Amino acid sequence: MEKSVKREYVLLAVIVLAQLIITAVVFAFVKGGSHSDEVWSYGLANSYYQPFVYQRPGVGIDEAAEADGINLREWISGSVFRDYITVQEGERFAYGSVWSNQTYDHHPPLYYLLLHTVCSLFPGSFSFGYGFFLSCIFLTVTQLFLYKSARLILGDGRAALVACALYAGARAALYTFTFIRQYSLLTMLTVMLIYFTAKLYRGGSLKTTLPPILLLSLAMFMTHYFGIAVTGLLTGCMCLWMLLTRQTGRMLIYGFSVSAVLGAYFLIWPAGWRHITSYTPFREQALDLPASAAGLAGEMSKAQTGLGGIAAALIALLLTVSFALFLKRLRDTPAKGEVADFMPLFIFITAAGLVLVIAWRTELTDMGEAGLRYAFCLFPGMCIVLVRAVMNTAGVIPKLKRFPLRTAGAFAAAAVMLSHITGGDELLFKNAPRDTDAAGLTAGKVCAAVLPDSEAWTMTSLCDVFISADRVFVTTPDALAEDLPAMLAGERIDFILIPESRIENNAELEALCAGRPRTAVGTLSVMNTRAVLYRLN
Repeated sequence: MEKSVKREYVLLAVIVLAQLIITAVVFAFVKGGSHSDEVWSYGLANSYYQPFVYQRPGVGIDEAAEADGINLREWISGSVFRDYITVQEGERFAYGSVWSNQTYDHHPPLYYLLLHTVCSLFPGSFSFGYGFFLSCIFLTVTQLFLYKSARLILGDGRAALVACALYAGARAALYTFTFIRQYSLLTMLTVMLIYFTAKLYRGGSLKTTLPPILLLSLAMFMTHYFGIAVTGLLTGCMCLWMLLTRQTGRMLIYGFSVSAVLGAYFLIWPAGWRHITSYTPFREQALDLPASAAGLAGEMSKAQTGLGGIAAALIALLLTVSFALFLKRLRDTPAKGEVADFMPLFIFITAAGLVLVIAWRTELTDMGEAGLRYAFCLFPGMCIVLVRAVMNTAGVIPKLKRFPLRTAGAFAAAAVMLSHITGGDELLFKNAPRDTDAAGLTAGKVCAAVLPDSEAWTMTSLCDVFISADRVFVTTPDALAEDLPAMLAGERIDFILIPESRIENNAELEALCAGRPRTAVGTLSVMNTRAVLYRLN
């Protein structure tokens, strides 16, 4: 092995180790609360044939009637929450339960099978660290294949390291691997698919590149339905290129093989077809697709480069200019192997296509910054595209043309710093104070909780808060007045959890306190909002 290559591997190891340490520190000491989807990950993975804590089993998430509701507006044991998000003795490695739960949810089962496997090693206990352990594996493999992909596409190991550093340092990756959900797994699989597709593009044999492409495609389909869009867009770009370069035989084998895997996927996971065709986004008015897509692109730019919508437009312009310059150079002085630069274009087309699909299939306006999670898988590939674009552009600027790699490095350093200077903390779900131990405070206690609205599914977010509570009564704001007699007729309430927005001038809250003084012990990031936990004295 050449000395320069060994040095690159050492630097890659340093980048990965630094990223793991920083991500772990943020996860352990900065992030305090959770998003509802993160708690849902554990419930769907670990609850024994009971996909939803608020709904009777055997009913799809979008098919429930009012009569199907359970555990809401009544006194229940805290064990209901514990059993929902933990693996119990006798239910370890119950993969049939995970498979069944996902048929009633919106997502394929692969990530939940992996999370259930880890949690089965620790029956009866709960920790977001179990999911973070998987995230660390996904992070490491993502960076390894990002380096391999960038080195193959950019043709320079040093440029590949710049791409890895750009991805490792910015907030986009930090969000990806601290968010306990299947998007981190999809990110890893997407980068691996880019690598083997790039190998195929560079003339790799179908015998060596097609099997991993097909396996990765199936794994992506089994992780998230947007994996179908990513694979389809990248495959479409490749097939068109093969057609234009008269590789018809390879195109037919490759295209039909990927299509066959998609068909086999629906045979393996028939619920997927129902999920895709029956799901309609929860929109009350016509969606402005271009505006929604532009907003997501702006959030992506902010997470990766520190600059929002204007920067996204400038980056798109930079990419356009870069590609135009590449085409001109290729026409004037064609160089052997330089056609590999078309891969960044394919990656960009795939990213743009997925952004449009996300904007079409999800309600990004209601989700806020949390909607960025659907695009997590795009960031590593876009780092390759950005490094290529900066290097191409620098190559035609007189004062920079001798230093394209240094220019890319300076761009990466500036982007990383700006992403942290201008980035928000919404996707880190902080508590105040951060170390508020809600589960410890409410252990063995009698508790009451008011959801942020009438949506019963938000009850999922309470599971890790009341996992050790004795008894809990959960109600909605509209039903609080009606439920007061039942709540006050029960045992003496020790803690109340209520959204910040429902505290001021709330006569029902005062009635629930029954004249007892209350002390705020923490503001928690739960129920997709901020909620105050009060101790009644």
